[in-house]
Amino acid sequence: MKITRKSQRSSKTLVFAVILLVAGMLVAIGATPAFALSKGETFVKGGNTYRIDEYDPKDSEGDVTLVKYGAKNTKPYINTIRYQGTSFQVEVIGRNAFNTKRGRRVVSVTLGRQVDRVQSKAFYGTKKLKVLNMGASDVVNLKKVNGVWKLDSIDAQKNAFVGAGAKTLKVRCGKESCAYRTVYHNALNSKGLRKTARVVK
Repeated sequence: MKITRKSQRSSKTLVFAVILLVAGMLVAIGATPAFALSKGETFVKGGNTYRIDEYDPKDSEGDVTLVKYGAKNTKPYINTIRYQGTSFQVEVIGRNAFNTKRGRRVVSVTLGRQVDRVQSKAFYGTKKLKVLNMGASDVVNLKKVNGVWKLDSIDAQKNAFVGAGAKTLKVRCGKESCAYRTVYHNALNSKGLRKTARVVK
């Protein structure tokens, strides 16, 4: 059967129309196109922007930095996320991550056990933040030396907690011990935490 130029043009027009229809449907349902996951790439999930720091395609696992908080949740739990079938651990709270329109509305933030680093001014401007729960995170580590609590390590940049929270901010450290909480408080103060903030269990 002979195919005329007219029928070829009609076929191309039909294909183009189908492509436009599919694209319109994807936009309508809020779908985002997939991209090849690799170190250094950024993506948006749940309104938050993340950067891939490590990625293992064999195990479908990786580590990310929370670059920009944009979710509507005012009491977020930061720990792990799934994206394109991959489980990512949120290990780093990035520079100025919560200094955003949405971030400045949060009243409580919980850092899960996967979080082990906080970058400069990560919570800057969060004037409504009343509770920062760090008890499960690996940012601050204390150990007992001859029965006395000592700072073992704190993986936070110098100004990590500058401008963080309301004047009545409570930081939960997960320990009842007054001596433990004092050392914990001093460690955060050295990274910019306001003097009026309290460290509680």
